[in-house]
Amino acid sequence: MSMLKPQSNLYYLLPAFLSIIGGLIAMIILRKAGRQHDKKGRNCVILGIISSGFAIGMDYVNDVWDIPMIEDFINTNGMLDILGWFGEIGRASCRERV
Repeated sequence: MSMLKPQSNLYYLLPAFLSIIGGLIAMIILRKAGRQHDKKGRNCVILGIISSGFAIGMDYVNDVWDIPMIEDFINTNGMLDILGWFGEIGRASCRERV
């Protein structure tokens, strides 16, 4: 049995961090605590589905729009080249104005 009381809202952290699996774990724990907590268990599963959808959506956005990641700015010497990237953007905007 869980150390948390069934009335605790900390059960919502399971689906927030573990997606749908955390929602199912929270639902099972709350169901064992009593049938009166079924609504909170159902809400945990819904939150898990929403967080899974958000993670899948963010992965899709990253793949489609090719968002630059931090690994793109690390050169072979292990130094960050972020300022150089901002410089390229500045130079590109200057070329467009000419």
